[in-house]
Parts: sequence; C-alpha cells; structure tokens
Amino acid sequence: MGWQDRDWAKWTDDERRRFVGGGVSIVPGAVLGVVISLVVTVMLAQPFARHRAAPAPVWGDGVVAYQWGHDTTCTELRRLGNSWTCEVWTFLLPGQGARPAAALLSGQACATVVADQSLRRWVCAASS
Repeated sequence: MGWQDRDWAKWTDDERRRFVGGGVSIVPGAVLGVVISLVVTVMLAQPFARHRAAPAPVWGDGVVAYQWGHDTTCTELRRLGNSWTCEVWTFLLPGQGARPAAALLSGQACATVVADQSLRRWVCAASS
C-alpha cells in the first residue's frame, strides 16, 4: 500500500490540524523585528561595558613585574640579613594597578611582612 492510500494522507487540512496540531505561523516581519531588537540591545550595552569600574589596586611593594605571563606585584616580604626578598607574588587583573603599602608601624621588628589590603599597609606576619 502506498502512502497516498493511507488514512492520514486523505485528511483535509482541518482534520490534520485537529489531530496533529497546527503548524507554527510566523507573522510577516517578526524575524526582522527580533533581529533589530537584538542589534539595538547590543548597541545600547556597549557604552556601559566600556565604563566599568577598574578593579581595586593591590597594595604591596608598588612595583609591577611581568612574570609567568602576567603582571604581578609583591605582597609578602621576608627579611634575609639586612635586606628583604619577595615571598609572595600576586597576579594583577587587567586594568588593576599596584600601589605601595604604607610602612610598618614604628618600633616593629618583623621577619616576614604582609601587605594588608584593607589597611593598605605592611603588617607583621612573623616576628624576628
């Protein structure tokens, strides 16, 4: 039996709609309206994306060094004799700056100092 002889092939459009469901009808111009609204939305969002606030600076030694494929700054120092060496390098986000942290409070002798980001100053992590 060919497909033309089957019952469903003999249905009228109304019968087919009743049993199978109607097709999706698209209002003329609807696709164009969706495309235009998406383009307008993207265009309006662009100025806001460019004026995003820069990330807060990282407080430490204030020097930006390019290491391991990223801008970094030192945020922890350890005393070695009469000099200091960096123990912890912090990666900077794009657009993020490095600022020098304020000096230790007077009279503190430390073996290791850490740049406290909320106080924006060096604090003792280990006494000497």
